[in-house]
Amino acid sequence: MSTNFDVLPPEIIEVVFDHTLQCIPAETRSLQALACSHVCRLFRLIALNSPSMWRSLPVRGKQGHGLVKLPFIEACVARSRDLPLDAFLYFYRDCDPATSRTAVLVDSTFETILNLCARWRSCSWKFDEGNPNIDVRLAGYRPFLEVLLAFQWVDAPLLEKLSFEEGPGMDMRTLPTPIRRILSWNMPNLHTFSFDNMLCMPSFKHRIQPRSLKANFFQKEFAHHINSMRSHIKIMRSLLTAQLSFIGCRFNKPSFALFSEMHSIKSLEITLLGCIQNANRPKFLWHEFQSFCFPSLAELHINLDIEDRDSLVLWNGHNIALYSLLAPTLAHDNERRYPSLETLVVTFHSRTKSSTPQDSQSSLPTILLPCCCVPSLKNLHIRSTQRWSLLHGVGEFNSSQPPYFERGGQIVAINLETVTFDVPHVEGIVPWVQQLASSMQSTDCWVRFSELTIVDSGDIVVIPRAEVERWCEDVLKH
Repeated sequence: MSTNFDVLPPEIIEVVFDHTLQCIPAETRSLQALACSHVCRLFRLIALNSPSMWRSLPVRGKQGHGLVKLPFIEACVARSRDLPLDAFLYFYRDCDPATSRTAVLVDSTFETILNLCARWRSCSWKFDEGNPNIDVRLAGYRPFLEVLLAFQWVDAPLLEKLSFEEGPGMDMRTLPTPIRRILSWNMPNLHTFSFDNMLCMPSFKHRIQPRSLKANFFQKEFAHHINSMRSHIKIMRSLLTAQLSFIGCRFNKPSFALFSEMHSIKSLEITLLGCIQNANRPKFLWHEFQSFCFPSLAELHINLDIEDRDSLVLWNGHNIALYSLLAPTLAHDNERRYPSLETLVVTFHSRTKSSTPQDSQSSLPTILLPCCCVPSLKNLHIRSTQRWSLLHGVGEFNSSQPPYFERGGQIVAINLETVTFDVPHVEGIVPWVQQLASSMQSTDCWVRFSELTIVDSGDIVVIPRAEVERWCEDVLKH
């Protein structure tokens, strides 16, 4: 079956191109635009007359192999016309085997991209260990020190997003000390910081102004580094949203529990997938994050892996990761970490397909979530494709339990209005719902509750407050 694109208006094809490019990494968009322009004459005419397709200034070739030639960078600049650009600055490490001395190098496109800083809308610093099998001098690399002056005094009035990405064996610490300590860039419109595996960043005079932060860590080892991240976030006093992602990370040593309040943040997302710890500490995860306090936070998203089995997230076979991120501190003056939280969305991921109804109840993972651990919460939404059971508590508190469990069993008045479970196994959440109703009735706040919503395979059932307890009984009977 063939498609005659000539019958489609060019504007429609341009929109398709634009949506396609937005789905791939920014650095590869101009390369993909080039590929589109080579399909046929029509596609080429549309691509060459679509400035937004060429605003990315790539340095590396497809799949990150090789370097893009300078003429292609210049072509992208011309084809983008006057649109703001997405810039990428690569730093490479060169080690002299004779002297064991290391130097920081940049490629042939570095200065050209640097000279376009007045048109940057985003800029990404990427640290690359380089290719040990090539002669860097013959390949067009040059010492970073040769462009240091121009780099240090960048004037980027349109820059909105600044990103940092660490490569294997190379990070910010390889740059000259003056750059790490203070970078005199002019970035009056900067509003987003993004970090990939970076635990070190330079000091900017505009560092307090970003409104959004994304920090992603993949297969990173942490030893007291949470302190550094906490300090960076605390300095950014204008932050409204933050995303913290830990995937396949290893926590080696606990950080110092220095209490820090992030007053400006309204929305937060935390992802913890496939992480482990070295030390056998039953409160390690809670210890690492209990000193983060968000007095103004209204919305919290948490992403967890239901199949994580390390002691970082398990206690006596129960998954305590969710409660470890929500539990109060042990400080009497700053007990609640989220005193203003109203919406909590929890997503449990799985590396395998969902359990079948034939699986035994005893084999299901159990997740700890005390009903009253966040009294200000109004809306709770939990979703998963995996079967599991939700627990309110693990029995009467004793010395064998992590110390923060003691407050988890407290029954206090809460503001919960709606609960939504998007799960394939409602039997696992019924005891928790019954405990929730009992706790709210005993504290005279059940009248605040509005409805329970169950989503199963696309079917939505809304259960009003007056029918919640009867619904629970009917589920258990069947």
